[in-house]
Amino acid sequence: MESSSKLDITILCKVVDNFGDIGFVYRLARSLSKKCDCDIRIITDNLHSFSLLEPKISDAEAFQTFEGWKIFDWNNASICTPSFTEQVPDVILECFQCGRPEWLDDILFSPTFNGLVKIINIDYLTAESYAEDFHCLKSGTRSAKVKKMNFMPGFSSKTGGLIFDTYKRPVNTKSNDEFSVLVFSYEHDFSFIVKELSAFAKTNPLHVYLASGRGKDSFMASYNSQFTLTELPFMPQNEWDAFMLKMDFLLIRGEDSLSRACLSGIPFIWHAYVQDDDYQNVKVKALLSVMEKYFEPNDFSKLSDFCIAYNTTKSKVDSPSLLELLQNAKELKKGFSAFSNSLFDNGDFTEALISFIRKWSKELTC
Repeated sequence: MESSSKLDITILCKVVDNFGDIGFVYRLARSLSKKCDCDIRIITDNLHSFSLLEPKISDAEAFQTFEGWKIFDWNNASICTPSFTEQVPDVILECFQCGRPEWLDDILFSPTFNGLVKIINIDYLTAESYAEDFHCLKSGTRSAKVKKMNFMPGFSSKTGGLIFDTYKRPVNTKSNDEFSVLVFSYEHDFSFIVKELSAFAKTNPLHVYLASGRGKDSFMASYNSQFTLTELPFMPQNEWDAFMLKMDFLLIRGEDSLSRACLSGIPFIWHAYVQDDDYQNVKVKALLSVMEKYFEPNDFSKLSDFCIAYNTTKSKVDSPSLLELLQNAKELKKGFSAFSNSLFDNGDFTEALISFIRKWSKELTC
């Protein structure tokens, strides 16, 4: 395959946790379209979530086109089967171990199929060491005509990196001295967080922006009106990305917003998806381990202690101090900016993926 040849890419996505999965897919499709000549088909089981991130997409149409992409409802075999039988996918991006629709497997593993399909499993973002171990690792299928590999986003040169998308560095356009904090979290006991924010507000003009979603009600249950609070409406992805960059401090959740926070250079605390036995702290500690070398030891110690306490189930985070982190935000920003620079130096996930697809395709045709 020549490097200038057009790519045929099908992206699969099952929405597990609201918007992170389809948010990544939307970001990836947009980035692929800008960085290579490609035909993109997206198959998702949740058009409603997709339509909230991009209002021009309809949640009522089992097939539609948008930005030149063809978008299909995973659950509508009667529409999908004829289209994908006529044009069997060349490259399938299977996002987050979502599997494949039965109707697609019927096509790929049919005894009469004589083509060659390349499946790439794109896994969840993590700083854990297995991301490097699994990156570009082969995986088996039940047919020699269907090849499969793993491709891992991540934080090191031994992974695919992060999607840069249309990312722009934050620019300070504030006309006042207001300190802005974005709260986007899972459910939590926010009583101590609110107490710390209130203490900070006594000496700083503080404005907290509370995102809609799962953590909103639990935050409001602790809110004491001692600082300015704005409850945000749900925002399409482009608006959300731009809004995050206007903040001075981020309390964010999930993985897609984490990737934006990491690239921003803005000080942040990550609330990882809660798992059994507090396994989320394994992920948090892995990320902190990657970040540590960019911070002064004392600054990092306080940041690390708070991040782990914040992600510990049933913890009220009543020992590590958010107040100290807010007061020291300017110094912390140096470390977060250095971490951000390292991620840009690693290179763009989409460009790495395109290169991988072209190289693998060439190897399979030689």
